[in-house]
Amino acid sequence: MALEHLSNNIRRLAQEKGKTLRALSLEIGKVDHYLSTMLSQGRCMSVDSFLRLADALGVSYNELGGKPDKVRSDIAHHLNDIAKELSELASGIVSFNEDGSEGHITSITHEGITK
Repeated sequence: MALEHLSNNIRRLAQEKGKTLRALSLEIGKVDHYLSTMLSQGRCMSVDSFLRLADALGVSYNELGGKPDKVRSDIAHHLNDIAKELSELASGIVSFNEDGSEGHITSITHEGITK
């Protein structure tokens, strides 16, 4: 998700600055299809390329990467959704207590499993 956000941000900034991905690739010292390939395949770029790209677009590194708080918020939201789904799936699953007796999982949270 974070890479998709970064990819969308790079494309948006390039368009706002009137630059093509091909031209930006060459400007940062890469082959002409570098950015197009990196963004379409969801690949990570090197820190050096990231810094050069921010400079070529005339933006701060934070602006190029997007707002870290927004990314953290999105990740936290998705983790909460996953925890809810796990809790629903695990509810009622038979488990065994330390003494060997049978128990049932009632919920799963970030703090652990409740029996």
